[in-house]
Amino acid sequence: MKSTIQTLLVFWSAMLLLCSSSLSAQNLYRKDCIYLICRGTKQKVGLIAEKYNLKDPHITHVGIGLWVRKKFMIYHVINDRNGPSDLVIESLAGFKSPQDLFYLSIWACAISKKEQLRLYEILQSYSKQKITFDTDFKAQNKKLYCSEFCVEVLEKLNNKKFHFVKNKQTLDFFSSKILEREVIEYYPVDFFRNNPNFKKIFEQNIN
Repeated sequence: MKSTIQTLLVFWSAMLLLCSSSLSAQNLYRKDCIYLICRGTKQKVGLIAEKYNLKDPHITHVGIGLWVRKKFMIYHVINDRNGPSDLVIESLAGFKSPQDLFYLSIWACAISKKEQLRLYEILQSYSKQKITFDTDFKAQNKKLYCSEFCVEVLEKLNNKKFHFVKNKQTLDFFSSKILEREVIEYYPVDFFRNNPNFKKIFEQNIN
């Protein structure tokens, strides 16, 4: 019964979002949800989405969104900012700022009050660390790429509800030369697509 109610609440959130002509933080009003905020940029779509995603041909980057002190903030790891850490905490407007942005989607999962508090604690812990983007996409090297960061946070939050398996794929010639190996094991940017807890509540193609 509880699961049915949570599903209905997420569905109602989706209806409000889909009826809105423009997306803003105010649309994401449900504080008892964890959000995965996804974007696609033209520069990376051919390198990432079309080759290495599970299902989605558009998503090239993902972050975790939640409400923090009455503000909707997105936590994501990226390697094109100059700062003390590659973990960026910014507004929805900031996340949507790349000039070559062509796609945006948002996925939601209802969580309990206890999970809300735990999620905030986990993200605060990461925010106090110096996170380095993992350009080698290797496990156990104390570096993180965007989807790997999201997986770590979700599995720390609830490893029964959120458990993800790495994808294994043979690299093309160009990628194998850069990464110096022929096979890669990684979490795709759309790693959550096989988890039934996440429901898509918003999607936008941007010209």
